[in-house]
Amino acid sequence: MAFKTQLKTQRQALERAIDVARQQKSILQNMDSALNGDITAVNALDYLANFNRVIAELQQSKNVPGIAGYAQAQFDDPGYDVGVEFNTLIAALTSCQDWLKNNIPSNSVSIVDGALTGATYTPAQTAEFKALVQAAMAAID
Repeated sequence: MAFKTQLKTQRQALERAIDVARQQKSILQNMDSALNGDITAVNALDYLANFNRVIAELQQSKNVPGIAGYAQAQFDDPGYDVGVEFNTLIAALTSCQDWLKNNIPSNSVSIVDGALTGATYTPAQTAEFKALVQAAMAAID
């Protein structure tokens, strides 16, 4: 038998999504601070890997059958639409991901003396990305 990776219950899915969102808010806050100064293309690759992982994890939780009703019961809020919240957060993170894909050239990273190095981007160059990061932070309560 193989190690199981699929979420089986609404409880597991919601708890995992909450954990991921909490961690992501902290990561976004660190990104926001880092964007006050220069970043490198290596930083951008790290950010992109983070968004790829987090979006996939949130999608997996979102797709667990019955999670919407379970979330309403857990938050004691029959009007809470966790599907809308998942979509809003995933869209905000995808906007960050897309900005990196479209604005950091694929040839902006190289290996120099055995170390990964990257082109440098100033706050003026990453201002739009910083705004997207802040919007993503605002999508997490």
